Amino acid sequence: MPELRFASPDEVWSILEAGDFDQLVGVAEDDRVEAKGQPYDLDSDAGKRELAKDLSAFANARGGVLVIGAHTDKDPAHATDVIVEVRPIPTDRADPSRYQHIVADWTYPPIAPEVRWFPLPADAGRGLIGIQVEAADAARRPVLLRKPTADEDGKAVTTMFGYAERAQDRAPPMGIHEIHSLLQGGMRSGEIVERLEAIESHLRAAPRRSHGVLEEEQRERICAALDRVELRQDPHYFLTYVPAVPIVIEDLLGGEDAETPNILRNPPRLRQSGFDVYSGRELEIAPGGGFRYAGSGSSLVLALWPDGMLVHAAPADARQLCWVTEKRRRDPTELVINQLALVEPIYTFCLLCKRLFAGRGVEHAILAFGFRRMNPEVYTHVLRDGPLDYMLREQKSAPGPDMDAQVLVDGEMDAERSAFQLVSQVYGWFGFDEDAIPYSTDETPRSIDSERFPD
Repeated sequence: MPELRFASPDEVWSILEAGDFDQLVGVAEDDRVEAKGQPYDLDSDAGKRELAKDLSAFANARGGVLVIGAHTDKDPAHATDVIVEVRPIPTDRADPSRYQHIVADWTYPPIAPEVRWFPLPADAGRGLIGIQVEAADAARRPVLLRKPTADEDGKAVTTMFGYAERAQDRAPPMGIHEIHSLLQGGMRSGEIVERLEAIESHLRAAPRRSHGVLEEEQRERICAALDRVELRQDPHYFLTYVPAVPIVIEDLLGGEDAETPNILRNPPRLRQSGFDVYSGRELEIAPGGGFRYAGSGSSLVLALWPDGMLVHAAPADARQLCWVTEKRRRDPTELVINQLALVEPIYTFCLLCKRLFAGRGVEHAILAFGFRRMNPEVYTHVLRDGPLDYMLREQKSAPGPDMDAQVLVDGEMDAERSAFQLVSQVYGWFGFDEDAIPYSTDETPRSIDSERFPD
């Protein structure tokens, strides 16, 4: 695996213009840079949809650059793919004008990316395709796809829908321009505002309970969060923080200037493309207004209830907890837990709790970790001692289908110590002692040491 580095779209474009394509090796994908080893299949609707989806996702965010002809692989220490090899494509598979026409046909408002062919300096018959997309301005957002599609890779999310409103005895489908206008203006915005104000009034008027959230209700809430990202039937883990005496978070449904929503939008992140609790999605209000969450279209979810219960959940498979740990192929039924993907989200969740509940008068709370393997007869989860590297280390299999760990937090959370206590229970369940726990201090009491995380 080449040494990973992050590059801006301008830097990537400069590399393409210079023809020094080997400089792309090691560049990591992020929200503004993407690479594909093979051209899109522009003779099929599926290929056209994929192209329009990828480029509209850039337009709806901060813009970006797409390189075609660069093969990627997963980096074990980061939750992203890295360019590992340049694979030039033949010129007969590169037609910039065709790319532009397809994108214009499949998006609304039409976007006009810059599409260029960059030949190899020593072989004009082969090269790379570079596509630059500018961020759409407010007057043109959101950029929609004209035809239905389904996102499978998790890198970009396109919500496809049609809209019809019954008029007299007919329900004619709404045109794409009408859908766009409604989304821009906020369909029935007055009704939505009234509902939100009613929910906020209810929260302020609700009597403060003298007891914590009952275990059955906690389980229901965890399931509700899992359902937001369709994880309930898949192997998963979850983290929860529950105040012993519920609090009232009055600004939970607040706008951009409200403190609590801003903390949820920007949870602690230690590294670019690290393993943390950030889903990269906008905050939404769950059906019924019961809680606020971020995660739609992602595999990670972060949810907060008005009484202070916080939940994070993620897949316990190759999408997150078992992110690739090595390049060689393994038994597909063996899921090797990535040590960083275990320790880092637990630690950043603790940092989030510390920030979110500071000054709110929480005297006691329960911090918990749950692991649900779901298909233990099919998959075997294994954990290794020590940090993430390529050394042959001792590994042990999960002793059962489920595990739960809890830590009592008194007063303000000590994120480093609390995270270590949770991690140590996970390692203990697998049969390891504390000496096996990576990314931690050597002195007692032991704590997570983020300085030991890779850059």
